[in-house]
Amino acid sequence: MEEQPRGNAATGVVPGKGFTPAHRHKRREMKMWAKIVFLVVVVAIVAVVVWWLVALNMNSESKAVNTSEYQAVFLTNGQVYFGKLKVVTPNYLKLSNIYYLQVQSTSTGTTAASQLAATSSSGTSGNNVQLVKLGNELQGPEDMMAINRQQVLFWENLKPSGKVTQAIDTYLKNQ
Repeated sequence: MEEQPRGNAATGVVPGKGFTPAHRHKRREMKMWAKIVFLVVVVAIVAVVVWWLVALNMNSESKAVNTSEYQAVFLTNGQVYFGKLKVVTPNYLKLSNIYYLQVQSTSTGTTAASQLAATSSSGTSGNNVQLVKLGNELQGPEDMMAINRQQVLFWENLKPSGKVTQAIDTYLKNQ
């Protein structure tokens, strides 16, 4: 008995054997595209969630800034600036109406930080602590500072009754 070819010779489809090689290739291609689309959707969802979390964190910090008062910004280099703080991006803060403390000493051999500590703890010392308005320095800076968030140790809102705020108010009245 001669074996008869099974299936349709014209299409190349053999019953029970599945699709032709061209159909299999097309099917694999569709699966690949489905995986790519799925991956793009997952990446987009992750990006939206990360953006939302960053925006939420930035908004919560922005809400903590008392815009009607001054803030003190403590930097990693030991410098402290006072002014009006605004959270611009997760990486940068904006400080305007800026002041800083300048310690002038009549004694020698001590650091500015130890002199400031001695002045604030005892109330009397050979130190003269002055609040200086930013802008009269050699480089002539504008009254705005963009501060890299990585350089900030912390910041705090200042009370209207604090000595720095009162000194700022006095400075502004005398201008």
